[in-house]
Amino acid sequence: MRDVVLDDNLIKDFARNELLRQGDASIRRPTAFNPIRQKLRALANCVSQANSLDPGIESMTHLISPKKFNVFIKVCTNIANTNNQMGLTIGGYIKKIVLLKISTAIVEDSSNMQREAEQFRYLFDAHFTSQVSAVAGKKQRLKRIDMPEDLPLFEDMQVLGTYIKKQISQIAKNETVRLSKLILAYLVMYNKRRPFEVAEIERDTYIRQAYKSVQDNKEILASLSYAERLMATRSVESAIK
Repeated sequence: MRDVVLDDNLIKDFARNELLRQGDASIRRPTAFNPIRQKLRALANCVSQANSLDPGIESMTHLISPKKFNVFIKVCTNIANTNNQMGLTIGGYIKKIVLLKISTAIVEDSSNMQREAEQFRYLFDAHFTSQVSAVAGKKQRLKRIDMPEDLPLFEDMQVLGTYIKKQISQIAKNETVRLSKLILAYLVMYNKRRPFEVAEIERDTYIRQAYKSVQDNKEILASLSYAERLMATRSVESAIK
């Protein structure tokens, strides 16, 4: 794959642009090269598979041609069948490659190269989504739906719940961040054990309970003006009706 990248001018231009997007070394993250390498491997794999189907395709420049579009679709379909996520992302890389070929043709004043790339772009826009990315996305969603979800043992949930409540009771007043995380963990655990209870709460029951809580809370009522109390009462009563 390394040799394919080094011998392909379009892929090297793609890599150069990706590096420029990361900024200079002073602001570049240490892991900035990892996603770039992944993209380059995907493009090199695309050229390699196309070459195995059609030996005349030796570079991305040869592949980005309307005459080779059927080979391109077949290669991307094979990639998507192997890796659904790559089937969704490879299209974005190819779009950039097409634009780079058009820009190169403009700089070199090559009307034939520009016409090839533009015709390929029209074919890409018309067929790639329906034949590759949409199918890959549907397969990915189906795989996620069919994936079994393991539920924790009830005894383990009890132990965790007891521990979280104990930690909440012992927390200091200034540990607000930790308190919010503990409460969130407890709510997530609670909803994990009772996934349908919240969905089954009726709207009127929720509103009445909220109205009752406001009316019973003297501190909240004391903070409201007479007009605000009247408006709150009327809005809740109208919602119940």
